[in-house]
Amino acid sequence: MHGPGTTDGYGPCGELESLTGVVLDRKALRREHRGIALCAQQPLQSGMRELIVAARERGICLAVASSISREWVEGWLEYHRIRDSFHCVRTWSNGLRVKPAPDLFLSAAACLNVAPESCVMLKDSQNGMRAAEAAGVRCVAVPVALIDMLPLPPYTLRLHSLADLPPEQLLNLLAREN
Repeated sequence: MHGPGTTDGYGPCGELESLTGVVLDRKALRREHRGIALCAQQPLQSGMRELIVAARERGICLAVASSISREWVEGWLEYHRIRDSFHCVRTWSNGLRVKPAPDLFLSAAACLNVAPESCVMLKDSQNGMRAAEAAGVRCVAVPVALIDMLPLPPYTLRLHSLADLPPEQLLNLLAREN
């Protein structure tokens, strides 16, 4: 069997199977590839780039803590040209338990050399909010549409969009709560 779009000639799946002697689950590979491609196209949340710039101007160190693979996160950050804005990236690829366990957030705080209670996490999911609470991290809830109407775990501030407040106003508000 050859790769998509070929009827004869080279097919990467067939070639890999012949080299390794392993039969690939092509449907699963296609599903995974499609999922990765769709995720990679996800835009930055409205207001995120401006918030990153404002935080960097204040000398605030930034980190990413994600339950997704490091490879995907790094690629997504590079795609949006914001990778250099983050001092560290922590993912399950670091061997950490994923959300709702607090491990990713605790590791990110340690990487930044700050106490978890002085951190603020921007979270769009219930598990992320639970993990922030378990880590003792303040949480700005910016839920995605699918969970916006559900009861959410405790949070410091809830926004429908990061564009709801100018970045400086949001940073000032969070600084007062610390």
